[in-house]
Amino acid sequence: MDSKESKYYNALSQDYKKNGDDSFLSILFECVPFEEDMRPFFDEEIENSFNKSYQKIIKESEILFVMRYATYFGKYKNFYWASDEDGNLSFVGKSIDNIIYFAFSFWTGDFFDKRQEEDRIIDIENKGYDYQSILLKYKDFCNHYGYDFDLEWHYDEQEEQYFNSLIGIKY
Repeated sequence: MDSKESKYYNALSQDYKKNGDDSFLSILFECVPFEEDMRPFFDEEIENSFNKSYQKIIKESEILFVMRYATYFGKYKNFYWASDEDGNLSFVGKSIDNIIYFAFSFWTGDFFDKRQEEDRIIDIENKGYDYQSILLKYKDFCNHYGYDFDLEWHYDEQEEQYFNSLIGIKY
C-alpha cells in the first residue's frame, strides 16, 4: 500500500482496537483487521477453498480485513479484491476506500440498491446507531484521510475486466 492507503488502513485498524464493536469496521464493514496470528487458519482455508491460480494471487497479496464466512479483503498489485467462502475472487476497485461498498453488500445486499436501503438502516439502527449519523461520521473520517465516501460511487467495469483477465477469468 502507498502512504495514503496505509494511513487510512492504520486509522481504521486503530479505531477498531480502540472502539471494538463501536468502530467503523464493526458497524459498517462487519469485519476485523487481518492479524498475522490468523495466518495458519487463513492458509488452510485458502488451500481448501480456492483454485491454484487464485491461491497464487492471494498468497502474493496483502491481506487487509477478515469477515465472517471466509471473506477476506486484500490488495494484489494495484487492485483491491474480495474473496468469499465459495472460492470466488472479485474485483473491488483500485482504491482502499471502495472496500466498504462490498463489505456492506455482503451482509445487506447491493449497497446501491435503494430497495435494500431499508435493510441497511434497520441493521445499523439495531446496533444502536443512527444510520445517517454514522454515515456522516464515516464520510468525515474518509475526508480526513483524503478519500471521498460517496453514495453515488460507480463501479469501474473496465478495471474489473482488466483485473479478471489478470487473475485468469475469461469472458
